[in-house]
Amino acid sequence: MSPFGRGGNDEERARRSAEDRERARLEREAKRAAREGRAPDAAVPAPMEVPPADLVPPGTDLASPPAEGETSHEDELAPRPREPGGEPGETGSHAPFFDADATPETSNFEVAGLQPGDPGFDDEWEEPRGRSDPPATQRDWRAAAGEPDADPPLVRRVPRGSEPTPDPPLDDPFTGATTPQAPAPRIPPPPAPFSKGEKPIGTRRANRLHAPHLGRKAGADAQEEKRGLLGRRAKGASAAATPPARSRRDEALSAAAARAAADNAAHGDGGPVDDAPLDGSGSGGGRFSRGGGSGSSAPPSRRGNLRPGARRPRIGRMVAAIVALAVVVVGAWFVISLFQPFKGDGQGEVTVRIPSGATAGDVGDLLESRGVISSSFFFELRAKIAGKRDDIKAGPHTLKRGMSYMAALDVLAQNPIAPKTVKITIPEGRSRGEVAPLVKKAGIAGDYNGVSATSPTLNPRTYGAPKSIHTLEGFLFPATYELKPTQKASTLVSMQLNAFKDNLAQVDLKRAKKKNLTRYDVLIIASMVEREAGIAKDRRLISAVIYNRLKAGMPLGIDATLRYELHNWTRPLRVSELNKDTPYNTRKRLGLPPTPIGSPGLASLQAAANPANVSYLFYVVKPCGKGAHNFSSTDAQFQKDVAAYDRARAKAGGKSPVDC
Repeated sequence: MSPFGRGGNDEERARRSAEDRERARLEREAKRAAREGRAPDAAVPAPMEVPPADLVPPGTDLASPPAEGETSHEDELAPRPREPGGEPGETGSHAPFFDADATPETSNFEVAGLQPGDPGFDDEWEEPRGRSDPPATQRDWRAAAGEPDADPPLVRRVPRGSEPTPDPPLDDPFTGATTPQAPAPRIPPPPAPFSKGEKPIGTRRANRLHAPHLGRKAGADAQEEKRGLLGRRAKGASAAATPPARSRRDEALSAAAARAAADNAAHGDGGPVDDAPLDGSGSGGGRFSRGGGSGSSAPPSRRGNLRPGARRPRIGRMVAAIVALAVVVVGAWFVISLFQPFKGDGQGEVTVRIPSGATAGDVGDLLESRGVISSSFFFELRAKIAGKRDDIKAGPHTLKRGMSYMAALDVLAQNPIAPKTVKITIPEGRSRGEVAPLVKKAGIAGDYNGVSATSPTLNPRTYGAPKSIHTLEGFLFPATYELKPTQKASTLVSMQLNAFKDNLAQVDLKRAKKKNLTRYDVLIIASMVEREAGIAKDRRLISAVIYNRLKAGMPLGIDATLRYELHNWTRPLRVSELNKDTPYNTRKRLGLPPTPIGSPGLASLQAAANPANVSYLFYVVKPCGKGAHNFSSTDAQFQKDVAAYDRARAKAGGKSPVDC
């Protein structure tokens, strides 16, 4: 607590002299003139340069200048700049109104020359230790006293068109006179800019010690700016004081500065380190400043003072090593994937048919899809390197799963060996009973008649068959099929049914639908056409006769339906068989037979769906016509054709006169 605040004694108060009060008044007058931009009064003598005897320590020579490294009384009395937050280095209108160098024995009232009981001295308020300019306005006095501002500058609203009213000037606490002064700015000035030796790091300031890339010139400029600020604030100081004693912390920091200088010299950073006092005074420019740079509060680090880019060669070598290692790894993987030194000949068997004209890339894609090789790209590249792209033979080849590229190329370069298969040809128009012996003769295992009755592959009802029909007769498409030796009759039936679906999709059924015929009716007509027609051109004519007789309500009179029922396809029919009334005797029954009498081919299906536009109602085998027929529209013409057929048959000894 200041001796002039509460708890002071009369002995120390009496030490204040008129000379001290005069000096304080002159200092205040000089500062006020500097703020108002005018010269001090001519009648006002300059501030005293010699401090009173009671403030000078014993043994101090006031006539001689301070030695190098010592702190003058002028520097001792000069206020130090404050950093943001109240630390040394802070400047501007927001700095506290206290001097950081004031000792516990002095206060701002002592510097101002006030005594208890003088005007302006408040015994109830103790100013914080330190020294600064006295408040200039009532607002500043309230802020210094800790009272809230009823009208803050940034919140105060001024009516439009009017000027803000400046704060009233403060009365002089000593003379009581009102001192005219310029109005204080309403908006606080911006923070002091960074000096040339500083750069922003977040919200802190970094000087040259933390930014070694800044030059000495910038640090010297900042030091000169600091000195000017200290000189302005220390204007009017009276005498020099003894330099303060160093603490253990200051001595430790000095030792750290010496070590930092040695480290910098070892790393080639160069430049001497000023051995300046740690209190910031003297010509060194502050703690640990180098080459005239601005001060810092911490010793420089070894890493912070390395030359920029000093580690770049090492980082470059590391990057180069990593890239080289990656190239080696990728190269090794590529070579192993291409030549496959650890790959075997594979396992299992896969039959692959190589299309004619396929390239090495096409073959690679096919083998990769079948699991023979792992990559078509490396297969094609391996074939190119080995010179076997043109040696691949088309046809079926037996390979293994997981083969190496070279092993697969060796197999594909050999002549393909046809696998063992069972081939069977089923003629058009044959019934299930006629096909069963052919299947058995081909060596296909299984009961063909049994498995061809029904199958999950095809349901006759979807084609318009009655519910009473439980047979696949007519749906077993005739063609040539290849089966493996292990495949059975059920496989053949499935293949026939799928072939029927594919071929029926090619038939145009629009005309048949106009005649109210279902697909199953067309299949029945096609089976009769397949049995009756001996040559291709008669198919549509026979189909037209069937359409015309159905339209006229006449019996079809086709003996092939009765032969299907009797399973008699070779011997002549007896009169008793012809007179027998059965569903398949189309001489006795009107309409179509219940089921197809065989499996027609595509040509008969197309003829049944699109008959010829003729009026024929009758036909009979043409003698020596090699399967052709004579067609007629009247019964008289038909009887003449029948008589000619009978004569030719009798001449052939009772055999059909197809060939003569």
